[in-house]
Amino acid sequence: MIHQINIPTNQSVFDAIIDKLQHVNAEQIFYGISILQFKENDVKNLIAQIDVYNANLQQEMFYFETMEYGFLDKYATDYNDYFDTFNDRYKVFRKTINGGMLIFRKFCKRDYSKPPVLNGVYQQVFSYQRSILGQRVTQQILFKNDFPPMTQLLCSKILEFYGGIVGAVSRCRSLIREIDKIRKNSELCKMLYEQQCNEIINKLQQIINHIDETFAEANVDVMKDVDEDYCKYYHKVTNKELVSHAILRYIHTTREGNMSPKEKEIFGDIETTRKARIIVDNFDKLTPKGRYCRDIKKHKIDTEKMACFYLWLGVKSSVKDFHAWFFKHYNGKYGTITYSIFNTKISEYNIYDDKNKNYTSFCSELDSLYASLSEQCYIKPLSISQGYTQPLMMI
Repeated sequence: MIHQINIPTNQSVFDAIIDKLQHVNAEQIFYGISILQFKENDVKNLIAQIDVYNANLQQEMFYFETMEYGFLDKYATDYNDYFDTFNDRYKVFRKTINGGMLIFRKFCKRDYSKPPVLNGVYQQVFSYQRSILGQRVTQQILFKNDFPPMTQLLCSKILEFYGGIVGAVSRCRSLIREIDKIRKNSELCKMLYEQQCNEIINKLQQIINHIDETFAEANVDVMKDVDEDYCKYYHKVTNKELVSHAILRYIHTTREGNMSPKEKEIFGDIETTRKARIIVDNFDKLTPKGRYCRDIKKHKIDTEKMACFYLWLGVKSSVKDFHAWFFKHYNGKYGTITYSIFNTKISEYNIYDDKNKNYTSFCSELDSLYASLSEQCYIKPLSISQGYTQPLMMI
C-alpha cells in the first residue's frame, strides 16, 4: 500500500496531522529505528533531509515574521489569506509540512495490503496514519543512551523539527483568532479603515490635485457601502482596491459637500442631506412620543411623525434605506420601530387626503425647526478629509 505524503485537501486531515506531530516523542523514534532496522546510511540520509526541512522552516518563519509585522493594524493588504494555515496552497508552511509527511513515511512499516474501500472506491491512506511516530508504543525502549550518537542526533533533530512546525502553526492560529476578534469590532475596524485611508491620501495628495473629475465616474468602487459595516472589508480587499476607494471617496466628498455615497443615494443632493441631518439630530424636539413598550421599558418613536419626516424630505431611495439611515443617526430617547411597521405606515399614508391635517401640521413644525436650526448647523466633514488645508483642485 502506498502511504500518501501529498498535502491533504481536508481541514480535518490537516488538524489530525498537527495533533499527531504534538504527540511524537523520543520513545517512538527509538522504537521505530529499532523495529525498522535503520542502518547507519539511513540515519545519515535522514539527518541530511531534516537539515534541509529545518532550513525551509527557518526561511518560511522569516517570511512569516516579515508579513506578520503590522498585519493586524492594516485594514487592507495584498496578502489577506497568507496566515490561513489551511487553504489550497498552504501559503505559509507548505514545504515544511511536506517534509513532516516524508518523515512520517520513513517510519511506516512495509504494508502489502490493498487500501481500504468505501462505496467501491479506494481510500487514501496518509503516512501519518500508519507511521510509528505519534502512536502509542507498547514496548519500552531500554538503554536509550546506548544508541549511537548519530541515532540520538537524529532523534533530537526530528523532535526539534516537529516542535518548530507545531509552534509555527500555533502562531498562525493565534493571529487568525486576533483577526476574527478585530473583524467583530466595528469601532476598531472603522478606526483602522480611516487610518489607512488617510495615509493613502497623505501620500497621494499632489497626484489627487491633478486628477480629472471624470476619474470618479470612470472607476468602480468595490467598497462603496463600507460606511454601513466597517467589519465587512477588513482583510478582504487589496491595497490597490483601498487606494482606489480612498481617492474616489475623497473626490466624491469634496465635490458633493461631504455627503457619504449612501446619503447621495438616499437624498439625492447636499441640501436635502443637510436638512435630514439637522432634523434627525434634533428629532426629539418634535416630541415624537409613540406607544409604550414594556420590553424596552420606554416609549417607541412615533411612526406617523417619522413617516411625515420621510415624505417631507422627498427621499429618492427605498423606505428600507431611509429607515436604516435614520436609526443609525438618531440618538434620542425613544425606542426604534421595525422596518415592516414603518413601511406599512408609509404605504398607508395619503398626504393628498384633505382630512389628513396631521401631515400639514407636522410639516409646519419641521419647517419651523429647520429654519431655527439651519443657521447654526453645518455638515460635519468626514474624517478622511480632516487635516487638509488646501482645497482639491480639478483640471
